This record gives sequence, C-alpha cells and structure tokens, in this order.
Amino acid sequence: MARPLLGAVGMVARGQLRRRWVVLVATGLLIGLAGAAVGSGAALIRRTATSYDRLERATLVPDLQITMTSNPDLAFRAAAVVPGVSGVWVTRALVARVENRPDVRYIGALEGHPVGSDPGAYTPVLVAGRFYDPAALEAVLDERAASRYGVHVGDLMPLRMLTQSDYQHFDTGFDAPGGPAVSIRITGLVRMAGLALNQTPLLLAPAAAAALPSVGMLVAIRLVPAPHAVSRADAAVARAAAVAGRDRRDPDAAEFPVLDVTHPATDSDPRVAATRRVLVTGLVVFVVAVAITGLATGAAAFARHHDLRWAEQRIEAVLGMPPAARVAARVLAALPAALLAGLVATAGPLVTGGLGPIGPLAAYEPHPGYAPDVAASVVTGLVTGAMVVLLAGWSAARAGRVGVATRGAAPRGGRERRAGSSGGSAVADGWVLGDARRAAWGGPGPAWPGPAWLWVGVRFAVGSRVSPLVRRPALFTAAAAVATLVAAATVGQGVTRLVHEPDRYGWSFDLYVNDVRPEIVTALRADPWISAVSEAAVSTVQVGAGCSVSTVGSAQESSPEAVVPTGPVPQTAPPDLTGGGTPMAPTAAPAVPRRRASADPSLQAASSAAAGSRPAGPAGCDQFPAYAFTAASGHVGWTMLAGRLVAGPGEVVVGTRAASTLRVGVGDTVDLAAGPSGAGQPLRLKVVGVGLGPAISGERLGANLLLDPNALTSVQQTAPLHEAFVRAADGVPVSRLVADLGAHYEVGGREPPEEVTNLGGIGGLPGLLQVVLGLLAAGAVAHTVLRDWRRRAADVAVLRVLGATPPSIGAIAVTAAAVAALVAVLIGVPVGLGVGRLIWWEIANAVGVGTDVAFPTGLLLALPVTAVALAVLVAGVPTVRRRWRLPNPRNRVG
Repeated sequence: MARPLLGAVGMVARGQLRRRWVVLVATGLLIGLAGAAVGSGAALIRRTATSYDRLERATLVPDLQITMTSNPDLAFRAAAVVPGVSGVWVTRALVARVENRPDVRYIGALEGHPVGSDPGAYTPVLVAGRFYDPAALEAVLDERAASRYGVHVGDLMPLRMLTQSDYQHFDTGFDAPGGPAVSIRITGLVRMAGLALNQTPLLLAPAAAAALPSVGMLVAIRLVPAPHAVSRADAAVARAAAVAGRDRRDPDAAEFPVLDVTHPATDSDPRVAATRRVLVTGLVVFVVAVAITGLATGAAAFARHHDLRWAEQRIEAVLGMPPAARVAARVLAALPAALLAGLVATAGPLVTGGLGPIGPLAAYEPHPGYAPDVAASVVTGLVTGAMVVLLAGWSAARAGRVGVATRGAAPRGGRERRAGSSGGSAVADGWVLGDARRAAWGGPGPAWPGPAWLWVGVRFAVGSRVSPLVRRPALFTAAAAVATLVAAATVGQGVTRLVHEPDRYGWSFDLYVNDVRPEIVTALRADPWISAVSEAAVSTVQVGAGCSVSTVGSAQESSPEAVVPTGPVPQTAPPDLTGGGTPMAPTAAPAVPRRRASADPSLQAASSAAAGSRPAGPAGCDQFPAYAFTAASGHVGWTMLAGRLVAGPGEVVVGTRAASTLRVGVGDTVDLAAGPSGAGQPLRLKVVGVGLGPAISGERLGANLLLDPNALTSVQQTAPLHEAFVRAADGVPVSRLVADLGAHYEVGGREPPEEVTNLGGIGGLPGLLQVVLGLLAAGAVAHTVLRDWRRRAADVAVLRVLGATPPSIGAIAVTAAAVAALVAVLIGVPVGLGVGRLIWWEIANAVGVGTDVAFPTGLLLALPVTAVALAVLVAGVPTVRRRWRLPNPRNRVG
C-alpha cells in the first residue's frame, strides 16, 4: 500500500510542477525577497545595537579609572594596591585652550603610549591617517571632536596649555593660561569609547606631552573577570585614599578628592543607550512590517494557488488518496520554490554586509566596511525555506478540507446544482444581492435603493462569494501595510516636531550668559536687542532619605576610620577630565575663562550622577543639578508637562528623568539633604510639576530640579553659579546677538541636548521608512483589488449575459476596488495610530521628553483618497479588456 501511495504522491507532485511551475517559482522568489529584506534588517539591527559595545571591547575600556593631581608616586601606589589586575596604564593628563578661534574652547588630552606597546587598557581604533610618531609633536584626535573643532588629518592644532595652578583655579577664574603655546600636528583620527571619548579626545605623542605641563594623573585598570572584582578594587582604592589623605597636600588642591574613581566599563554613556533604543525600535518596526507583509502575501499566493484547484483534490479523494498524501504531494511540488526562497534569503545579509550602523551610532563602529553576518544569513535562509514549506502545506490542507467537505455537498435546500448551471457564479446562485436564502425566493426580492452597479460592487468587495481562505490573507496584508505606514509616519512626525521645537526639550531661550552679576543682568535687561532675561542660580542637591548618611573618604576626611566612601562628595571638585562635565565645551566667550555651568567643578558630581555614572552612594540618595530663578523679565523658563511652576520654598518641579529615577509625580514629596556648610537644613518639598529645563550642567535631559531660591540656599551642596537665560527681540538675528554679547561676556548659544541631537541624527530614516512602507501598502492594495476582480470572472460573464453594459461592468469594478481599499484603510489607520503611539512613547521615555503624540494629519487626510485613487486605477486595467465586455465561453461548465 505504501509504495503505490508514494507513487501517487510523486505523480501528483510532478503534475503540479509541470503545470504550475511558473507560479510556484514566482511565489518562492517573492517570499525569498521578503526573507532577504528581513534577514538584512536583522543583521543591520544587530550591527547597530552592538556597535558601541564592540567599540568598548576593541578599545579596551578600563574597568577602573582613577584620576588625581600630578603625583606620579601616588598614581603608581594606587595601581599597585588594586587586586586582580590584567592590564594597567598610568599616564599624564593635560588641558589646553584651543587658539585662533572666535570663541573659547578647551580640550583635554592624555599622554599616549608608545606605538606598538601593549598597555593593556585604552587603545583607540584608528579610522583615518596614521598614529603619531612618538618622538614628534604629533597627536591623534577622536573623529567626533575633530568634526566639532573643524580639524582634519595633517592640520596643525594651536594650543595654549593650562598649568596646574590654572586648572586648580578653573572655578574662580584666571587670566590667560600660563602654559606654553604649542602647535600639534594631527596625524590621524581615532574612535574612542568610555569617558575619555568626551573628556580627553586628544592623545599626544610621548615626546609632545613630556614637554608640556600636566594637570593630573590618570590610572586606567582592567581587571581579571571575577565575582565582586570591581567592589574589591574600589575598597582597595578607598583604603589607599584614606592613607594618602594623611599626607601633606597643596592647599589649592585640598578641596579635591585624593583619588577620584570611575567605572567606564560599567558606566556606559546613557545617551548612547537612548539613541540605540530609538534606532533599534525603528528598525524592528521596519523588519516586522516587511515580515508580516511578506508572510501574508505568500499565504495569499499559496491559498489562491491551491484554492483554485480544489476540484483536483476532490478527484484525488474519490480515488482513495488520503488528506496527508494530498498535502504531501503539494509540499513536494513546493520544494523547489522553498529552495529558491532559501537561497535568495540567504544572499540578503551577505549582499548588504557593507551597510554599517545607521544614524549617530555609525560613529561607534570599530570595524567600518564590509562585515557580513553569516549567522543571520544561514538562519534567514533556513527559516524562509521552512516558511515556504509550511505555507504550502497549510494552504493545501485548508483548500482540500474545504473543497472536499463543502464544495462537494449539495447546496442548502437539498437541491444539487445542475450541470450547465452558472458553474459557481455568484449572480446565478444568489450570492451577489443576498445570501443563499434569497435564491429560494419566488420573486425578485425587496428593492435596494440606488443603482444596481453600486450594490453589486459593494457585494463584490465585502460579499461572501470569495473563500475566506483567499480573502483574509490579502485583506490582512493590505491593512497591515497601511498600519505600518501610519505608525512610521506617526513616529517620524514626533521626531520632526521635537527637533524643530526647542520648547519641547526645555530650551525656551536663545542663548545664556555664564557667571552673571547684578550689573550684567541690569545691562542685559536694558539692551533693546533682548526681549526677555531670566537669572537662575545653579547648584547641586542630594535627594532621598538615604542622603543623611555621612560622607567619608573625601579629601576633607583624613581620619584613619575614613575607609570606604558611602555617599556623594558634596564639596567642590576639579574639572574632571574623565567624567561628568566637559572643560572643552564650546562657548562664545572672551579670552579669560570664568566659571562656566558646563565645565564648572562644582557641578561635576551631579552631572556624572545625572548622566548615568553616579558615584557610589548610600541607597536612596541621588544627586541632581538644581536651578532656581531669582529674577525674570519676560517668560524664559521651564517647559511644563504636568502641574505648574514653583510658587514658594516648599515646592519643587522635577525633570522627567529625575521623576523617573525618584519615582515621584505631581502631589508626591521628596526629601532634600541640608547643605554641607551647616547654615542650611534638610527640607521635604512637595512636587508641584514635572517638566523640562535647560541642561547646561552636563546632565542628561530632564535630570534636574527646579526650586525656589530660598529652598536652594538651604540644600545647595556647592556654591551656586548664576546664569542668565536670554531671548532675542523680534527681528534680531540670534547669531548677531551672540557675537555682540560674546565680546563682553561668556556666552553659550542654544544647542539641542545630545539626546535630541542623536535623535535628529537619524536623518531621513523615518522618511525612507515611510517611502518603503508606502510602496508595500500600494502593492498590497493593488494585489487585493486585482485578485478580487479576477475571482469575479464568472460573475462578470453572467452579468453581461443578463444585460449589463460595459459601463455598468466598469462601475461595478471601480466600486468594488474603492470599497476594498477603504476597508483596508479603515482597519489599518486605527491600528497604525495605536502602534505608532506605543513606539513614540518608548522613544520619548528614552530621550526624556513629553510623550504626547504628533499625528501625521496630512497623511491621514491623503491616505483614503490616495488608496481609492490607486484602487480605481488598478481596477481600470481589467475593465477595458474585451473579456470583461463580452461573455466568455470558457466560463461555461457542462
């Protein structure tokens, strides 16, 4: 029995291949192309999501980074006490002012290791040019810093070095830097990861650094992977700091921590993580959309292929062929199509292996160029081939079961269809203008209002004549394509609105002036080019019940019991070259540097905490920059997302990210620790609002607080800075105002936060995604219209025999196409808006901005019209063919 059955399976499969091989190959190619797109997208997602992590591994980012004043003996002692070291690099840190610029910019640098040596930690990846000559005045520069400074390979970079005294007085101001002037040749551009990426992007040749004054020492340590290795290293360094704190120190350095410890390997840049979430979310949406569309299209193609030949399965069943054998025969016939689909899908990730990470993460790719993802290629090929087999088996089983069970049975009413009847025509069987019961009526039935072609077209579009096995995949494909298009447009509209509306990220001003005094504020208010001025005090605060734990291990703690630091260090710290804020942030300023919010030492601990690299502290204690507006002329302030601004010393407004960290909302209370001076007192404040303010202290967007000035005086952990936020008068160019004020004051222009800049760096990805998804949606709608109309061949012939004119047939076709397109739009638009809202909520939370949705109004208005116009255009093709105008003898049965 088995051998004849196998022979029958083979015979049926050969017959299927011989008669329908073109359809099978085309279907396999279609599914293969969809699989190739999905596989390429998955490979691109993997390369984009892992770019920064791979750069960290390639550059040997240290597990432990210790900074201190220029004391080589202390640096080597600190490195020697750390247990489980696999690599260590002790180097000198330098700071310089970049010369020959219209503004004032500072840059941090490290003394590089000799070329060819293996320090075991921190080895940047060269992407252009060459490494420096160890004996020459040369250096390599991080490519992102090179873009900011406008420096290229081979350029001379003029610098004026800061002395250690300049560095120690950075927060109180000094005259021109006291170090020598030097011109450094940039020989190469490198990619860096870790804290050094932002703080010390310049790597000097040993000979160049040896002739220049240093401002500190840096120890980079990589640890042997082991449980609690980092905590043991921290404890060892804390003990070394306690011992070193007993030594006599320079009075100017007494306010600085003896040893400042950070963890670059574990404290990755949260801004990169936020950008990664945004990009990966967009790519995942694209891949899912293509996968769903390809799967539904393949399912519809196989369903149509097998559903049209249900009679063959009925004959095979009469001859004794079981259902499993019938399905096996059709699966066997689909194996060449599965093989073709698998090969095409496998080639996708290989062909697109040259695509690097997209958006801002492309700058973190450690190995640019062609890098095929072999694993993704193999998995994509196997899965795609298996899906072809499964779709073929599923559709064959469904068609066989429906064809044998129902289509071979008598119609309702017990009367069998006579040979020579309509052969399945919807019109003759009463399926067009009513259900099966209408066919048994003695009369013509109730009259329908309006022209007959209108109702016939509507019935063609939504009636039950076409098998659900064929109709549902096609309709699902069109609706899914429309939904993904609307979702992508919703996200793209949100990104565009955020980038082009500064109020949405808390920047309601045009520029700010650092370190203002009362006379400066008075002059700004009297300036006719200025319409609004707000003066704000900026300091740091500690929030949480755990902040009452005493702080030990700082520079001011010299007792032997001060072993392990247990809280944030509240005193002023030097401008950290390795974490927190950045001393080389761009400003348009006079030649003499003064206290700056973006580089001032007093804000480094809070900036580090708010940026995701918070120093180790007691549980329940967080440190944030805090702002208090002390005077205002016009409205320049925070953007409120919920609640209101502060109205008294017992209230506080929290930024979006601070609210998430503290898990508070409007109506809750927060505890703030008293300042270290002894004059303040701890406060419990009521949260009256959640909003976004200017992030000029190096913190992440939304990681700050807004207090009343009297409250800030009680809880400030550092001496406050005073900043003036300025808005230009109508008609005054902001660039001209910046240049005018920059000749007298230290001015910072309005620059989007890095989170917003990274989001805007996505560029045309949302638009490209919309174009691709729009083409998919157009193809799906066209496929649905053509498939439905081709299925109506017998119905159209019957209508023509009954007297329908060619214009009536055309009107029926247009009506059916328009209704089918509108159904797909009506289903897809609400689903797309819901999905787009969820995706934007995820993106907005990652960035730290408001989660309200920007609806793509233009697309929503144009989509129904465009879909109907496309459907009508597609439907017009078969209506002009002669076989739709005259009865076709091939439609007769019997």
